[in-house]
Amino acid sequence: YQREAAALYKIFPNACIDYHYGASECALIGLTNLKYYVENNFAMQKTAKDVEVSLLEKDETGVGKIFVKGDCVLPNGAYCSNDLGRIDEKGLHIVGRSKYSANGQYNYLLDDEILSKNTKVKKGFSFVYQGKTYFCYEGRIRVQNAGIIYVKFHKLPMDAKHKTKLDYQKTIQALCKKKG
Repeated sequence: YQREAAALYKIFPNACIDYHYGASECALIGLTNLKYYVENNFAMQKTAKDVEVSLLEKDETGVGKIFVKGDCVLPNGAYCSNDLGRIDEKGLHIVGRSKYSANGQYNYLLDDEILSKNTKVKKGFSFVYQGKTYFCYEGRIRVQNAGIIYVKFHKLPMDAKHKTKLDYQKTIQALCKKKG
């Protein structure tokens, strides 16, 4: 997220820190450096060598599912990601997950917006489930957006593989248990 990237950039302004975006099916999709990423709002400056990146099922804002093609892409040289992005002159912007975004509300962008207003939130993640938008978090919320259901967790269930991402399925199960 922007605040994490900005904090790293502030601590290490002259460091050469690269940021890579990929998927299991296509190890490297996009790459940039931290300075570019901070200054250009989630933009991957370059795409990986020998990988074509395009967007499928674009909405009216130009956001669509990230689609990659190339000899290094598994299983058959093409893969449609569940990530949403947009492409402009600055590069590929990753804006959310298709399963957890809806109606022009992209969960990575919403996360970033809420976190930037709430510095006492340690971790926080938004998602759309059954037509409702949730923001699950650790810490303290001061500023709330209308139309969002805020759910405080003592400890958020994190994805075991990535460690920095929410395990959305476990979180949804926990919400269903809370509802009774």
